[in-house]
Amino acid sequence: MSIPANKTDVNFFIAASKASTADQDTVVEVRDTAGVLLGSKTLMVRIRKNANTLTTDERDRFLAAFAKLNLSQGSPNYKEFLDKHNEAADAEIHTGEFGTRFSFLPWHRAFILELERQLQKIDPSVSLPYWKFDEAAKNVFTADFMGDARATGTLQFSPSNPLSSWTINGKVGLVRLPWVNLRTSPGSIPNQVPIRTDAKTLALGKDFTKFRTMEFNPHGYAHSCFLPPAPLADPTTATQDPLFFLLHCNIDRLW
Repeated sequence: MSIPANKTDVNFFIAASKASTADQDTVVEVRDTAGVLLGSKTLMVRIRKNANTLTTDERDRFLAAFAKLNLSQGSPNYKEFLDKHNEAADAEIHTGEFGTRFSFLPWHRAFILELERQLQKIDPSVSLPYWKFDEAAKNVFTADFMGDARATGTLQFSPSNPLSSWTINGKVGLVRLPWVNLRTSPGSIPNQVPIRTDAKTLALGKDFTKFRTMEFNPHGYAHSCFLPPAPLADPTTATQDPLFFLLHCNIDRLW
C-alpha cells in the first residue's frame, strides 16, 4: 500500500486462512518495497466456534474467563452487562412478533462483542462460542460445560467447572428448565411451530426488513425453550444466565 507523505493513517484489512491454535501464534509484518522489516506484531486469529464442538481446552479457557468476569469487582464487571440490557428500554432493543423496529440485531451484536472483548482482556485466546439451537448439543448441556438441568431446574456443575460459583446479586447458582432434553433434541416448544433451522432462517432473504423478523423465530423461540422461572424465559432476567451470550452469538452468526 502507499503511505501518504504526511503520515496520515491508512485503513486496511487482514484476512487469515485459518484460526490460531494458541495465543500469539501469528505474526503480522510490515516491510518496505525492498523487503526491509519495518515492524511486526504478534497476535491470535480468533474465531467463534460451535460450542458443541469445542475442545476441552477451548471450553475450559472460556469458562474460566467467564467466571472471572462474573466475580470481578472492578469495572467493567458482569453486573454492568446485566444492567445495560435492562436499562435499554424493551421497545428500543426488542420488537416482538412483528419486528416493528430495526435495532434488535445491531444492538445485540454490539452488546455481545463488548462482552467478548472483556473476556479477551482476561484471556486473549477466548472467543464467544455459539449455541446452535436447531441441533442437539450433547456436549453443551453438561455438568462440565453450561450445566446439567435437574428436574427442579437447578443446574448441576462438576466441582472443577468455574461456573459452579456463578453468582448473581449475591446468590450462587442458576436455574434453567428446558422443555426438552437439549442434549438429545434441538430447541423446541411443545405445541408450537418448530424453531427455524439455519436454512429456513437464511431463507427469510437478504432484505433486512424481512430478515429481522428472525427476532420472533428463531430468537424468541430459543429463549422460550426454557420454562419460568428460568432467567432466559424473561427479557428482564435473561442475561443472568451465561447461556444468553451463546444464544445471541448464534443469532449474530445467522445475521
